[in-house]
Amino acid sequence: MVVLGTAVGVGYWVILHAHGRQTVGKRAIGAVVADMHLRPIGPGRALARLVAEIASVMPFSLGYLWPLWDPQRQAFHDRLAGTLVIRPAHLQRG
Repeated sequence: MVVLGTAVGVGYWVILHAHGRQTVGKRAIGAVVADMHLRPIGPGRALARLVAEIASVMPFSLGYLWPLWDPQRQAFHDRLAGTLVIRPAHLQRG
């Protein structure tokens, strides 16, 4: 059961980031994940980004604070995977 739950979670993450460029949460705030050339990241890079999030969590979730001092405002896992989280003008809300 744990394996099935993990597979479903990983599949959700990879498919939504690779093809739709956003999860439900990112859709709510009008953000998408892109490569450094602002293109969709594809399933391989989406999986790499997910694995890199483990490094963002250790230690003390500092990888999620990384954008505070990063010149491109990337989280640590985005740096490792070569991705950006952006808010394209056509997706921004009021």
